[in-house]
Amino acid sequence: MLTAQQEQQRQRLIRRQRRSNRLLPPVVRRLVAGRDPQPPWLPRRLAAVVAWDLDPDAGVAVVRVVWRPGSAQSETFDGVVERTPAGTWQETGGGGIDDAGVPGPRRSLGRDGQIGVIEVLTSNGLLSRAAMTSRPGRVHEAPWVGTTELRVAAEASHLLVGDRRVAVPPHGTVLLAWTSPPAAVARRPVIRAMASDGTEVSRLEPHDSLDAHTLRLLDIPS
Repeated sequence: MLTAQQEQQRQRLIRRQRRSNRLLPPVVRRLVAGRDPQPPWLPRRLAAVVAWDLDPDAGVAVVRVVWRPGSAQSETFDGVVERTPAGTWQETGGGGIDDAGVPGPRRSLGRDGQIGVIEVLTSNGLLSRAAMTSRPGRVHEAPWVGTTELRVAAEASHLLVGDRRVAVPPHGTVLLAWTSPPAAVARRPVIRAMASDGTEVSRLEPHDSLDAHTLRLLDIPS
């Protein structure tokens, strides 16, 4: 029998999952359709889409929605989806996470703790569910589907994730979706931070947690 505290936690998880199930699908549908992922019928004071990414060639996408931003009831939800061989989209991962809230204002290098041009906040990866479903018994051939959350300094106008250009939002928090060939360890694409004049400001190698700018500050060869 559950204690009162355990039951309260169980009910909280159920409410969070139901809320995630309602919020994420329409946001993902709009993103895949090339529309603003914030539904016009959903007031931002109730639920705000704060970060998203879609790689149409790789067939992966990720969105982040904050429920009741700025309130004591605030909750954050991430949704990761991938395209199936049939051309439909299915959820691969996500759900409720520790409340990240709405990102704050973007920072310049050396200000308010912004040390790197590209700072890794979180990074996750899991085997493609679409591949495992379509090829049962061949799990070893399934690619990785990954997400990486970055905080990008104001000196970078956009990112190049492999060859794909990704805009940096005004708040500087970027959520990326990526894929990696089957391997023992997922391999994130090279991420380059680019200035508005097209020059490279810094880069993040696939297995690094510190960008080239930070490594130079620490006098560590990149």
